[in-house]
Amino acid sequence: WCGAYVTPIPRPNRFMQMAGTWTVPQPEVPRVQPSGTDRTDEQYHSSTWIGIGGQRSYNSLPQIGTHQHVIVRNGHATPKIEAWWQWWIKNRPGHHISIPIENFEVRIGDEILASLTVEAPWPGEVRFNIKNQCTGVLVCFKTGSPAGIMPLGSTVEWVHERSTKPSGDVMYALPRCTDVQFNDCLAWSAPEFGMPMVLQKLHQNARLIRMA
Repeated sequence: WCGAYVTPIPRPNRFMQMAGTWTVPQPEVPRVQPSGTDRTDEQYHSSTWIGIGGQRSYNSLPQIGTHQHVIVRNGHATPKIEAWWQWWIKNRPGHHISIPIENFEVRIGDEILASLTVEAPWPGEVRFNIKNQCTGVLVCFKTGSPAGIMPLGSTVEWVHERSTKPSGDVMYALPRCTDVQFNDCLAWSAPEFGMPMVLQKLHQNARLIRMA
């Protein structure tokens, strides 16, 4: 991962809503390819997303974002861009696999606006919103935690990462991407669900995530 996350202030607040924008980066085959990659038949995967959880609440992470891939077949590289969502649950089989968002075209250079809102503490309902600012298309949907685990809201994050293969044990090679910059990073917290929310001042408690 690389990006940033924040924890809520004051305690014991928990995050109930967050948002962010980014421009879909252009993925390319790395100029210096990682050891073990095949120049004629390889996949390079990266993801850009926002999420509630994932740092201090390790068992629950609703997230939404875009994939930026490069698929190399017979030496020919083809970029693949798509929007996706998932609700990651620690140690639950299949919950690390992202779900494509249908009927939502996204291209390199498009500006994406996304948000997540906790709408019920149990069974952990969250509203997912994603909008392509260039086409004007907006997709909204609500889902409950697939494992009955509520979103803990102890952190929110804005992340660009190297993706994991469907097996969950091996990571794809990381493509070279144009710079990823998150803007309009907003987060609201409250002591309990249904109570008035306060806007987090991100400079107060932000932590950077540096990709190794």
